[in-house]
Amino acid sequence: MARRPQHRDFPHLAGDDLGDVVLNLAPRATRGGAAERDPNESLVRWLLEAGVVELSHRFSDFSPPDDAASIPAYGSVNDLIGTVSLAEVMTRYRELCQAHGQDPGQANKALILRRWQYASRYQRDLVAFVFRPSFHRARMATIESDLARMTQTHTLGTLVETLAVTETDAVQSQRLLQLQLALVTAFPTHPEIQQRASESYAAQAAAWARIYARIDRCYGLGLTASGAAVFSDLAILLSTVVEGAHLRRQARAVNGELSDGSHVAVALVQHVLVSMTGVPWSQLAVRSATSSTG
Repeated sequence: MARRPQHRDFPHLAGDDLGDVVLNLAPRATRGGAAERDPNESLVRWLLEAGVVELSHRFSDFSPPDDAASIPAYGSVNDLIGTVSLAEVMTRYRELCQAHGQDPGQANKALILRRWQYASRYQRDLVAFVFRPSFHRARMATIESDLARMTQTHTLGTLVETLAVTETDAVQSQRLLQLQLALVTAFPTHPEIQQRASESYAAQAAAWARIYARIDRCYGLGLTASGAAVFSDLAILLSTVVEGAHLRRQARAVNGELSDGSHVAVALVQHVLVSMTGVPWSQLAVRSATSSTG
């Protein structure tokens, strides 16, 4: 008998508690009456992951046709509802099962409807799943852990280049980051998407502000003299740089480089730090974590 899909087969989901994310499951009928479904049920996770793959295919991996007039116009409040075909989601589900050595059996959209009852309820949970806070918490925790190691060996110049390039490339390579940015861009008036994106940006900005404060202390940049909000402002500014670099590179890879071949995000971060500290980059770049401004 084929093994039932387990959420541990998607390593990036391990440890995620979806109790505050999946809120639209339909009650489960039991002999004792209706009972709440478990949002952490393995099949719930697999079905949501299949939805992420389908959304990515539809929005992130979208190749526009030659006839621009045939591109669908997105953006109104309800446009997302109905654009996600449950039949296509189940195609992705079967592909995921097969890729992980599972037998999907006769899986069809009834598997979704038994758990959510209506497609719209599934789609609302899918949006919440795409923007789930635990994804960025884990990502930022990894960055902070890496930073502790890098400050022991990297000059400020090397650190800036590593962080800027890695973060820009992360948007290029991580499906969920690509999808979040694509949905925010495609649905500028969708209230739920914009609210969840706003909450996600705020949480990430707070994490990056902590990182920049740590870099300031380690490399003696003296930015704290500019006020308590300086690191939050820096986080917002540099995250905008990274997103802009990503969008440029989506259009054409060379758009992510300057005429001398340097990475546009790295150059912009350098410019911002020079502007904020008043110190030439040639001097900032060679600082080690033991340097002091005196």
